[in-house]
Amino acid sequence: MNAVRVEEHPVTAGRHIVLMDLDGAVLDSSVQHALAWQEAFSPCGFRPSQHHILAHIAQHGPESMPPGLSREHLRVYGEAVRAMYRAIYTRYYLPVVRPVPEAVELIQDLKQQGLQVAVTSTGPATVMVTALERLGLSAWVDATVTQDDLNGGQPDRYRAALDKLRASAEEAIVIGTTLYSLRAARRAGLPFIAAGPPVPPYQTWAEAGAVASFADYAVLRAGLHHLLPASAPDAWLTQPAGQRQRRLHPQPRVVA
Repeated sequence: MNAVRVEEHPVTAGRHIVLMDLDGAVLDSSVQHALAWQEAFSPCGFRPSQHHILAHIAQHGPESMPPGLSREHLRVYGEAVRAMYRAIYTRYYLPVVRPVPEAVELIQDLKQQGLQVAVTSTGPATVMVTALERLGLSAWVDATVTQDDLNGGQPDRYRAALDKLRASAEEAIVIGTTLYSLRAARRAGLPFIAAGPPVPPYQTWAEAGAVASFADYAVLRAGLHHLLPASAPDAWLTQPAGQRQRRLHPQPRVVA
């Protein structure tokens, strides 16, 4: 898959904020989420296939409960299943989840070229904090959004991130690897930059609505200057030198 040159898409002009989902865009966590859901469903006598759960995650995100329980079982066991899923994922699977290849380096490249970066999730804040600390990214991210920010407030995770950055949709793009992220970007009125193979039922990311696509993050990083609009304000570069040093100091951790 060849990279699509972003400058061919005027919709990206003037955008200096990049939004990324923790799951899918930063962490390669779909399989671990699927395993956690399988184990959480077991006490109900229901064990959906991993393929079934992965297909659901690609469409709806890891926090969305896979279908299969009857209405009665969902009423009785739904909250317990969700709580068990989160406990299993956080305790047993989060510690071994690896980042999407070159995701850490991509975020650092974006920051060093003057963009702001926000990482979003519909999961618990503890998962976000643990994941970013483990990857050595805590100091590289300008804002995070988690379940705590969405309950009773802004239901859209991308708009919640923009609210935190005091920015508008016209200033941001979304980079991701899943249909779940693309659909959320479109709902928020944000252009989507895709990395990786397109997700069924689409044959290409352009067909799904992405303004640009790259084979993977390595290709995206190689052409990153195409993502940077010439008029983007260098907010990071204009910060006091001490603050810039604090952002440059962290090094990515090697995840075993």
